[in-house]
This record gives sequence, C-alpha cells and structure tokens, in this order.
Amino acid sequence: MFVKVYQYHIQKDKVDEYLSIQERASEIYGKYLDFNTVYLQSKDDSTK
Repeated sequence: MFVKVYQYHIQKDKVDEYLSIQERASEIYGKYLDFNTVYLQSKDDSTK
C-alpha cells in the first residue's frame, strides 16, 4: 500500500473547478488503479 499526501492552496472561488478536475482525473486513474481519495480542509486556512 502507498499513501500520497498533497497540499494545495485553492482560491475560494475556484474550489468547484478544482473538484471537477479531480473528478475527471479520478475517472482516468480508476481505469488503471485501485485507489481511494480523501479531501480534507484546514480549519486554520480555508484555502488549504
């Protein structure tokens, strides 16, 4: 098992666009990999 952790700063008005891109990427990855994705938002900085 492998775990990758990514940290992004996303502008508040771009969250929907980010999630849309991630959804499309998951469709592609899902054809080749068995994986799970979890999204967490910082309590201190809402752009993280």
